Amino acid sequence: MSKFRQKLASIFKLRRSSTRLSLLFPAFLPLTALLLLLLSLESAAAEKAPPPRKSPTPSVAAPAAPSLILSSSSKDLSLLQDGILSAISPGKALPLRVGLNELMVTAPGYGIRKLRIWLKEGEQRTLDVALQKTVNPLDPIWASAEKPIPSKQLSKKLSVCAWFRSKSKKADICPRQTWLEDILFVEPGLFPFDEMQSLADSKELTQYRSLVNQVFDPNPEVTAKIEDFYTQRGQLKAVKQLTTMRSFFQGDCPRVHALYVEALQVMEDPSAIALFKGFCAEFRNKDSGLENLIKSSKAPAPYLYYHLGRMLLPKSASKALEIANTCLKSNRFDLGCQELALMASAIENPTGPDLKVQRFTIEDGAFRTLLTLETTVPKAQYEQAFFSVIPLLNTYPQSLELYLYLAWINAAEKLSGGSGYIDRKFDVSAILGGPTLEKIIEDLEKFGFSSLLAPIYRLKIRRDPSDPNLWIRLIRAYSQAGNCEEVLSSFKDGAQVLPRFNASLLQTQAACLVELKRFEEAAESYQKILELKPGAWSSPYNLATVYERLNRSPEALLLYKKALELQPTPEIKDDIQFRLLDLEKNLGTEADTP
Repeated sequence: MSKFRQKLASIFKLRRSSTRLSLLFPAFLPLTALLLLLLSLESAAAEKAPPPRKSPTPSVAAPAAPSLILSSSSKDLSLLQDGILSAISPGKALPLRVGLNELMVTAPGYGIRKLRIWLKEGEQRTLDVALQKTVNPLDPIWASAEKPIPSKQLSKKLSVCAWFRSKSKKADICPRQTWLEDILFVEPGLFPFDEMQSLADSKELTQYRSLVNQVFDPNPEVTAKIEDFYTQRGQLKAVKQLTTMRSFFQGDCPRVHALYVEALQVMEDPSAIALFKGFCAEFRNKDSGLENLIKSSKAPAPYLYYHLGRMLLPKSASKALEIANTCLKSNRFDLGCQELALMASAIENPTGPDLKVQRFTIEDGAFRTLLTLETTVPKAQYEQAFFSVIPLLNTYPQSLELYLYLAWINAAEKLSGGSGYIDRKFDVSAILGGPTLEKIIEDLEKFGFSSLLAPIYRLKIRRDPSDPNLWIRLIRAYSQAGNCEEVLSSFKDGAQVLPRFNASLLQTQAACLVELKRFEEAAESYQKILELKPGAWSSPYNLATVYERLNRSPEALLLYKKALELQPTPEIKDDIQFRLLDLEKNLGTEADTP
């Protein structure tokens, strides 16, 4: 029953009782009528009244908005938004949003920059913006037809070498596997001497080198770090190239386009940035624009010739050969253009004589640099060591030895960021230092950096896969680096030539199998070691520890006792005695169990 009907019923009851009262007391009739009227009005008001309000829920404070203060040595720094310029007051914080923010800034006489800045909740930052004088006044077209490319698709695209191997039997000319390796094989250099000196003077060289190491790291925070560095040091060509390379290898072609538009305004020769824009177009099977870039350039860089020829090779070997020969007229020993010429010639004339790369050696320069590193690296003079390498590297950017020098310096300095860039360059570089390489290997082993040598041994094995010593050295290099997956992979790949009963190698193999929790296989390796070296306490001891993990307690007990008889070190003796007590206790408990 509704509240309204309940009220009516109560009123009717009151009316009946009031009627009986009125017979006895006629004077009460007006009062009864008044009461009935008031009750009726109250009932109607109650039906129309809104429900009672609930207590308000305590409000949660909105997350604090981040803000940014921009400064610049350029006067009248302004923010460009929707085509409208607004001056940025010195020291005034700009309210922005959490995450990615894109800002366009400029100043009179300077190019427009499109900045990317990542901010966290409540973060307040100050950034100094580096602007450059306008060289080519133009109306920038920021809209790009390019779409982002999933990074997995980038890595799956095959090298031109794969096409060449399908058309020719001369596979040794071009060994690369992926398109990204083609790009890294010939690229604009990231270490121009003057700009590196500028970064050293501002105490930013170590930071830049660390960012180069991380350029292939998929972590989004790396992108934010590189973009921040670009905001502050974007006037340097090397920093532009690093930021563009990072954007491209993340598949961010719209960002590559924006960086290209910036470069057009402020660089006399933006070809290093235009190259990556061309790669984005190439992936979509569009015109790369490199041919027009070469025509408009006073002195086209070899990397432009190489990549244009590489793109044209599957379509027209004769055209690719023409481009390679043009490149070699002014860059006789350029490895990229030489390789292009060899591939194009092999396609054009399959039955012709085998052509070879005109090998040159940088042995003298590499050896002198090595002598410098032998004195500077042990003294922690890392900056001096770095500057002794890069002049030669900028002249011979495909020299494996020179990247090995950089890896040595980075490892000794314990530079953050890993070694992703240098590892990739190892895979596509060539040995140009001749016998000097053996001296480099000797030094790195002497100074405890054998872990850096795996790429060298891989390259040597590619040329001579039947040399067991190369396989052994590769395995030891991976072992020192703590890379057990590669250790075991090398054992598998080199199984045909590796010695089967080398106790030291078996020990390395078994240790990695234990590390990867492959205990059954580890037991097999340790069993072989026990057969080869039955008199060493470590042989039964190591096998016993694996048996313990496999719950083969009786066998482990016997092996520990045998190890104890072979007079281990005091520390190991204590460990064995503790393990024996534990095993005997457990075995005794099991025997007592009905």
